[in-house]
Amino acid sequence: MWRELEEFAANCRSNSFSAVSAPLLLCSQDLYFRYTLDSFAEIAFGQTTGCLSDGAEVPFAKAFDLVQAHTSARFFGPLWPLKRALGLGSERVIADNMRVIANFGYDVIDRTRRQRQVDKAEKPDLLSRFIDYAESNQTTIENHELLDIVVRQQSIMLWLPLLSHRNLHMRWPSLVDAQSAGFCCDACLVQLNFIIAGRDTTACLLSWATYELTQHPELQERLFEEGRHFSAEHDSSDVVRSLPLLHAFVRETLRLHPPVPQDTKECIEDDVWPSGQRVPKGAMVAYVPYLMGRSERLWGKDAAKFDLDKWFQPDGQPAKEPSPFLFPVFNAGPRLCLGKSVAILESSMLLSMIVQQFRLTCVDDSVTYALTVTLPIRDGLHVRATLR
Repeated sequence: MWRELEEFAANCRSNSFSAVSAPLLLCSQDLYFRYTLDSFAEIAFGQTTGCLSDGAEVPFAKAFDLVQAHTSARFFGPLWPLKRALGLGSERVIADNMRVIANFGYDVIDRTRRQRQVDKAEKPDLLSRFIDYAESNQTTIENHELLDIVVRQQSIMLWLPLLSHRNLHMRWPSLVDAQSAGFCCDACLVQLNFIIAGRDTTACLLSWATYELTQHPELQERLFEEGRHFSAEHDSSDVVRSLPLLHAFVRETLRLHPPVPQDTKECIEDDVWPSGQRVPKGAMVAYVPYLMGRSERLWGKDAAKFDLDKWFQPDGQPAKEPSPFLFPVFNAGPRLCLGKSVAILESSMLLSMIVQQFRLTCVDDSVTYALTVTLPIRDGLHVRATLR
C-alpha cells in the first residue's frame, strides 16, 4: 500500500506542475480509481496492474468497468437471462470481458508459481499464502481453484455486503467442468465484489472527500495543521487514527456520500422485526444509506449540512461512534464489513498526504452523481492542485 501511496503522490505532483504552468486540469477521480485498483491488486496478488504508474489504459480495469456497468443494468432489464442464453447484446459484452478478467488472473497465478520456484520466502499477498498453505499440507491446488479462491478472499476486505445473487450470477468461461464437479463458480459475483469492495467504493469516498475539501478551504487548512507531522513512510497507522479531525471528516463524507447508496437483503426464513413487522421467507428488504444519512429524524434538522461538529461532543472531544444500524455504510450486525478498518485507514492516509502537499480548488462546482451500483461523480472531478 505504501508504494501505491508514493506513486499516487508522484503522479499528483507531476500533474499539478502541469496544471500550474499550462494550466491543465487534474482529474482526481480517475487517479483515485487507478490507485485503489493497484493497491488492492497488490494485496490479492502481490503485483500491481500498472495503471497508476504509467497512466495507460489497462485491459483488466476496462473489462471490470464494462462487466460492472452491464451487470448493474440487469436490475432494470428482466430479459437478461434470455440474452445471456443467446449471447446477445450486453450479455455478450459481459462474457467477452469475463475472459479478459480470467486471463489476467491466470497470468498472475502463472507468474507467481514460477517465482515461487526460485524464491520460497514467505510473501504477504493472499495468492502466495494460499500456495504456501497447499504446499505445507502436501495438497495440489489448480490454477482455476486459485483464481476463484484468491479473488473470493477479497471478501475479507469487503467494504460493503454482497450484492444479490439473482441479478449478478454468471460463470467463469473456463470453469464449466469444475462446476460439474461441485466447484463453486459464482465468479462474477466474486469478481464484482472485489472491484466494488477494493476499488470503486474507496475511490468514490476519496472523490467525494476531495470535493468537500474544495467546498471548505478552511477545512483544508485545519487538516493540514492537524496532520503536518504525519508521514506515511515513517509513521504507523496509529498516527492516522489519532487525528480526530481527519477521522470526523472521513465519516462525515461517508454520511452524506455513501459509496453504495442502497442495498438489499433477502429473508432466508420467516422473521419478525423489533417493530412487530412480519417479514416472510424470500422477501427482499431494501435499505438506503443515502437517505438515512440525510434523515432529520436521525441526524437533526441540519442533516443535509456538511458539518464535522456532528462527530464531536460539546467539550470538543470526539463523539462516540454511532451504531452501525444508524450509520450502515459498512453494513451492520453479523455482516459488518471486515474491511472497514482497512478502507478508512487507506482513505485517511491518502487524504492526509494530499492536504499536506496541495491546496485544492474545484474547477466546476456543479457536480452530481453517476448512478451505478456505487455512487461516483458523473464525468469525474476536475480540480486544480497547487503545491503548498
